[in-house]
Amino acid sequence: MKFKKLSSENIDDFIKVANNSKHKWHFAVDVVELELRLKNYQHFNLIIYKDDCPVAVFLSRNIKLKRLLVKLNGLLCDYQGLHIDKNFTKYSNEIINFLYNDIFDNYFKKVLKIDRIEYIPPPSLIFSNSQIDNFNIHKYGRDINKTNFILSVKKDDNYLKSRSYNIRYEIKKGLKNLESYEIISDKKKIDIEKILILDSLKSKRLNIEKQTKDFFYHRLKSKFYNFFIISMGDSYEVIYITANHENFKTLHYTCQSDTGRKKLLSKALMYKIINDLEENQQFLLGVKNDVSGVDFFKSNFANQEVKFSSIIFPISIKARFIQSLNKNYYSLKLYL
Repeated sequence: MKFKKLSSENIDDFIKVANNSKHKWHFAVDVVELELRLKNYQHFNLIIYKDDCPVAVFLSRNIKLKRLLVKLNGLLCDYQGLHIDKNFTKYSNEIINFLYNDIFDNYFKKVLKIDRIEYIPPPSLIFSNSQIDNFNIHKYGRDINKTNFILSVKKDDNYLKSRSYNIRYEIKKGLKNLESYEIISDKKKIDIEKILILDSLKSKRLNIEKQTKDFFYHRLKSKFYNFFIISMGDSYEVIYITANHENFKTLHYTCQSDTGRKKLLSKALMYKIINDLEENQQFLLGVKNDVSGVDFFKSNFANQEVKFSSIIFPISIKARFIQSLNKNYYSLKLYL
């Protein structure tokens, strides 16, 4: 077996395998997304070949971490990871062994100096209650299984009645205020420059990095993203971007002005998005206990809380050492 990095020459091989995998998320089959990743050094996307035939793909992105004051170089496979072509699942064990020995050890650890890899299963695995079988023979012992909860919404005719009194009041007040504004969802009518103005205000308020123009441009081009924007005159007050694939929708990006917050427009728009869900759709709002303020917002709108496990692979000596400290001092909550 051998592997190749995703390139413009082999992108068709990548998409062919991804389309034939069972639990893919849209990252793996979105041509616009993959073309963007070709230009982004933080993404590591590989194709695994057996006898020159593509049989599996691996998707991840680079993240920098600090644990116990030690800096770690990590890969995050959020809804990504290993995807095996359904026509080659008989080679699963061989593919997984190749992943651990040749890719994890010889490439990620020795060449890219990666310390740890975290795998978060895609929505279809989370909601099917399936075991995470893509990584079932990890030679480091699958040392860490993190239990998480994802907050989601499923269509419910009694949704508004099931919310707390305060949330019902805020949604109704927001809907009343929303009558004076325009909701834009037609991508042809969206002005990226207006989005960038609001995103810049968000970055200053939260002291976070601004999104690039390409971030929004490629999502406007992709069929896997929907935009919902509240507009008044020449300015945007609230922006929601959702990612969509098969029966799942995720909350991908949010931004609001002070006006949008004070007039409860963002809550009204969220309610309208939820109200338009199809019967078999799941709307994933995010992982529980992620960011305090955002988590409170998500918790108020979610009507489901689904348990799932993510797996952390500490592949370097440094990462395994920190993991051992974590085990020895678990009572002090020194999480890896």
